[in-house]
Amino acid sequence: MPFSTYSELSASILNWIGRPDDPLISPAVPDFIALFEAEARDRLRTRFAEQVGVEIWGADGIFPLPCDFAAVRRALYNTVPLRFRTPSELDDLDWHDASAAGRSLWYTLEGLQLRISPPPDTDLPVVLDYMQGLPALSSRVASNWCLDAYPDLYLYGSLACAEGYIGNDERVVGWIQLRDAAFERIRRADIAATWGGSPLRVMPVGETP
Repeated sequence: MPFSTYSELSASILNWIGRPDDPLISPAVPDFIALFEAEARDRLRTRFAEQVGVEIWGADGIFPLPCDFAAVRRALYNTVPLRFRTPSELDDLDWHDASAAGRSLWYTLEGLQLRISPPPDTDLPVVLDYMQGLPALSSRVASNWCLDAYPDLYLYGSLACAEGYIGNDERVVGWIQLRDAAFERIRRADIAATWGGSPLRVMPVGETP
């Protein structure tokens, strides 16, 4: 049975554990899926989750982050790449570089917002490349990038999470192995696709003797 949507995945989970249409198990299937998604958000960082060139608008140097934000890849203001600093470092930079007001050079993350410094004197958006979190599947969200690209991972991960509910099942060890193998396969494939298979090199930053 295909499982390209939330409802199809839910039905496949019940079939794989041998409990199709079981009224005692069916209500817990959303929990199995949600538990897997919680783990996947921490472990998955792939090009499928990367959002590029997203404009976020704010005021006085404060820009609310997208609701699906997970991590910054690149941030630009007025075509200038911004460099990361911690909030305390940014406060010191605000103090020492007050004369540079209007030319934003740095950014930091504070809660669910991005702050740039010095505060800009132009009304422009920050252009953000970022890693998207994993949107939760539900009856209203039929699919997401992970289910589209890696349906096997969704199935094996959800089956592994079902173990605590259905009791001892000798198959769970195999499901966990398949889940972890899928995580690793995805990690390696993403590195190869992103870097073109070329070896990584150490590049010096700044002047060298």
